[in-house]
Amino acid sequence: MKDKNVTLLLTMPKRYRDLLERMAAEQTLLKPGRTLRRAGLASQIICEHLDNLYPKLKESRSEGQENP
Repeated sequence: MKDKNVTLLLTMPKRYRDLLERMAAEQTLLKPGRTLRRAGLASQIICEHLDNLYPKLKESRSEGQENP
């Protein structure tokens, strides 16, 4: 089952916004038929990070440790 996408508003320093813009532009140049936007790239990065982080959080909770 595919997860439903929801809108999330977040703020970040301008340098990260600029970096996301640059990364998205580079990806678009590599794959001209597909336009990648900053928001889409940010979503991919956040989701991947959370997917990698969750097992670590789950493991620390089972050991009785507080959240990092």
